[in-house]
This record gives sequence, structure tokens and C-alpha cells, in this order.
Amino acid sequence: LNQNSQARLSITGHTDAIGSDEYNQALGYRRAQIVQTYFESKGISANKIIMESKGEKVPSDDNNTATGRTKNRRTVIIIKK
Repeated sequence: LNQNSQARLSITGHTDAIGSDEYNQALGYRRAQIVQTYFESKGISANKIIMESKGEKVPSDDNNTATGRTKNRRTVIIIKK
């Protein structure tokens, strides 16, 4: 990332559907922030990182089951070139 001036790291936090929309939006953002802090500690410049939260809006599985909710609590990292 630091060697390619065009490359960016996209970090998106997601949650399950338990709790309010506002709470989950903030929780997703906190998840993304933790990952951002990790990458910065490894030498990735903050201006190379794009963070966002999708909260509960983009589930990867069914929020009506415990297994599905577990899969929805995640952080997605994408390298954009």
C-alpha cells in the first residue's frame, strides 16, 4: 500500500440486527476503527485508509438465527488499486 500511491485500504464494519439502527451504525464504525488502528500500527498511513460502517444494512446471512447473526458481525477489508 505504501509503495503504490493510488492504492487505498477500504475498511467496512458490519453488525447483526440486534439493537437500534443508530447503535449498530456506531458499532460498525468502531469495528472499522479498531482495524484501522491495527494497520496504522503496522505502518500504513492514515490517508491510505477509507473507513465506513454499514451497521446492520448489508447482512451476509440471516439475522433470525444465532449462526446468521454471528456471520453478520464482521469487518470487510478491500485493497483498492
